[in-house]
Amino acid sequence: MPASRVRQFHLAGHSDMGGHLIDTHDHPIVAPVWDLYAQAVALFGDVPTMIERDDNIPELQELVAELDMARDIAARHSRQAA
Repeated sequence: MPASRVRQFHLAGHSDMGGHLIDTHDHPIVAPVWDLYAQAVALFGDVPTMIERDDNIPELQELVAELDMARDIAARHSRQAA
């Protein structure tokens, strides 16, 4: 995919149904998703990112912690794309 076509990343948790995952936006973001995000930022650069949480919304501290994680990953890995 051309980098110019990537306009936004969406990060979200999911429900593990055993044999498959459902993108439910109602759980914390897990380590493999953070790893994929780091790879995407390294490839595509500093792209706006949205964290989605549609249900089971936690306390503000937990949401801010995910925001801080996204900011940290973007800061560290967007330099690789430059």
